[in-house]
Amino acid sequence: MLEEKILLFLQTAQKQSLAKAADEMAIEEDEAQEMIRSLEQQLNVKLFSEFQGKLRLTRLGEKFYHGCTRLFEMANELLEEMDYTPVPQIQIGFSGTRDNQGIIDLVSQYKKSNQQVTFTFRKDQMPNLITALKSGDVDIAFGLKSNFEKESDFRLFDLFDYPLCIVIPEDHAWEKKKKISIEELENENVIVMSRRLAQPFYIEPLQACGLQRGSAASQAEARSMDDLIKTIQLANGIGLAPKESLDIERLEDEDFTLVDLAFPYSAVIRLQEDRPEILSFAQAAQDYFSKHSRKGRVKKGEKKTEAAS
Repeated sequence: MLEEKILLFLQTAQKQSLAKAADEMAIEEDEAQEMIRSLEQQLNVKLFSEFQGKLRLTRLGEKFYHGCTRLFEMANELLEEMDYTPVPQIQIGFSGTRDNQGIIDLVSQYKKSNQQVTFTFRKDQMPNLITALKSGDVDIAFGLKSNFEKESDFRLFDLFDYPLCIVIPEDHAWEKKKKISIEELENENVIVMSRRLAQPFYIEPLQACGLQRGSAASQAEARSMDDLIKTIQLANGIGLAPKESLDIERLEDEDFTLVDLAFPYSAVIRLQEDRPEILSFAQAAQDYFSKHSRKGRVKKGEKKTEAAS
């Protein structure tokens, strides 16, 4: 980075010989002499004096030498710094580890083949995560697709359908219904299964439906399957729970009607995101959850085959 004549000056001062410095730098001696003369004229000082066949720095030459040495060290440090390749880091925004164990498993699996990537996590409420994603404080967020669909500057990767189930008792007005709208839930007594019984991946059922606590006609929480059944019957209401947390066979045996609801769950990045590590991880998330969804369907098929036999 320093001029060649400065480097030649430093070599000459160290070797106390212009000939040796020129040879070290593969410069003709005549050219080297001209470079030192040019430097002295530029500075308007004498840099070297000869003593017993060796070149020695003058007083001003020593001052210039120490300054150039500092510049040389600073230039090398800057080169090393510019050559440093930062470790790719991905900041994940989600509602928490307990709610999203699948994401923790995804990260663990991804790091096995991408050890250079580091991850940090931000647990927060969805409106705050959306703001953080827009500002760049979060690189990728996970959540229900409905939370992000209104945002035009996001790119969504659909991962799976989060399955909820409506549990309808016998003789209820909805008993024969095959489809139920979210709007209809707002006017119904809703009993939600306690999250203490949730599987590793859990989303608040009312939140999944786009409802807030208190928005339905009345709400209660069931702390067990027995409690769910009794509360539904006493309240003349309906149950709402993640399907995986329900004993489907028992409910059907007791003449409950079950109606499935599915809500797309997505990984979300900024629309203009072009960092390869972020795009790679988003695709890996899609592949990971797609694979696990297929495994789930296979297991369900195996259970049905066993029941039929």
